[in-house]
Amino acid sequence: MGWWALIAAMLLGHHAYYVAQGEWGNPAGDEYKDIAMSLAQGGGFSFPGPDRWLYQDQKHRPGLPDYGATAWKEPISTGWMALWYRLLGERGGDIAITVWQSLLWAAACVLLVVLGTRLFNQVTGMVAATLLASSPFVARSALGSVQTSTTGAVLLMLLLLVLMWVLARPSLRRCALLGLLLGFSALNLAPLLLFCFVIAAALLARAWADRSIKPIGHLALVVVVSAATIAPWTARNYHQFGAFIPIQNGLGNFAYYSNPLLARTYRPELKYPAEDDRPLTFTSKGPFDAVRKLTSHPHGSDMMHRSIFSAADHPPDGWEMMDEYERDRVFLGHFKRFVAENPGEFAKLAASKFVLMFARPGRLLPVALFGLVGLVLVLRRPNGWILPVAVVAYTLPFLITAPLYYRYRYPIEPLLMLLAAAPIAWLLMRVVAGRIKAGASAHTRG
Repeated sequence: MGWWALIAAMLLGHHAYYVAQGEWGNPAGDEYKDIAMSLAQGGGFSFPGPDRWLYQDQKHRPGLPDYGATAWKEPISTGWMALWYRLLGERGGDIAITVWQSLLWAAACVLLVVLGTRLFNQVTGMVAATLLASSPFVARSALGSVQTSTTGAVLLMLLLLVLMWVLARPSLRRCALLGLLLGFSALNLAPLLLFCFVIAAALLARAWADRSIKPIGHLALVVVVSAATIAPWTARNYHQFGAFIPIQNGLGNFAYYSNPLLARTYRPELKYPAEDDRPLTFTSKGPFDAVRKLTSHPHGSDMMHRSIFSAADHPPDGWEMMDEYERDRVFLGHFKRFVAENPGEFAKLAASKFVLMFARPGRLLPVALFGLVGLVLVLRRPNGWILPVAVVAYTLPFLITAPLYYRYRYPIEPLLMLLAAAPIAWLLMRVVAGRIKAGASAHTRG
């Protein structure tokens, strides 16, 4: 009970400090909030006029058609926010979302204890939860950042626990539940869809170990159920845009400013499109420096907005009448040409993003260092390899785009804390065991 009390005290302390500072900010996130407010006001899943992404060039050009319908964000998380705004108004909705995020943060601590106990022991789980509850970076992201990040952390741990539950005794019912959870999670935070690769690896490994094709059938069921869960939203997107968009748009624009536009900060001759002469917001010394600057405020936001005008200044035919999907495809085309013509630069940028995703400077660096030791320990546990594979799977999209803000890392933060906690808990238990043994020896001699 003492350890739980410590974790609760840390959580409450962060809450008190956060409220005292008045740092409520915008817990829904700008784009999420715009869409959620539109839903709450009866405007559908859309951005309000030219404020939406990819249309900033139309802000001062009235009279153009309104391309309000969007697939820029995930539906369930946005719809949940819209419910709060509908019931409580804008200010009340912001407070409700912050309270909900605080509950999710507490739930993440509890789930981390359960996951740590499952993979290691209860001491490791409690140490991991203590690290998660004590981190000021986690506190700021859990309480004042985008709600999908806190939801994603909880859903990712649930996916891991349910997958381990399935592997303990596979059945059709358990696999169907896993597929339902996977689809639901992806509709809350799209990168979680990549957990399907973790599930596939685990069930195929089970098939190999058992010399049986039954786990392959279980895998097929997971895929079918998750696809059926996502299908209504995919059908909505096809109806709106006439294209196959499983969950959301935006990969093209994100990939563009995180690769060709970013590479131009240290190699000015790389221009996509070739006519783009608009000045950049910053310069850099090389790939790592470029990514480091992109992931620091305000460079990230500046580059996102700057990217829109790279296409708008020299638009392709029909640009003004293109919908969101078509505009995003323009940026995706620039990105593909950059990769085809400069694979080395793309690889250097991806490697830099990977390093900065896990080893950002400051107080997060010790988590990465202890986590490397924990990685060795977890690989020695039954099914322990699933944990690092899940971390890598979630990270893959950010090798193409960029981990712009800490909140992008937040969904895997509990897993990284668990890896960091493993060697700390091991040392702690060794010290305690040594003291108990020394005490017992002294008692015997006495």
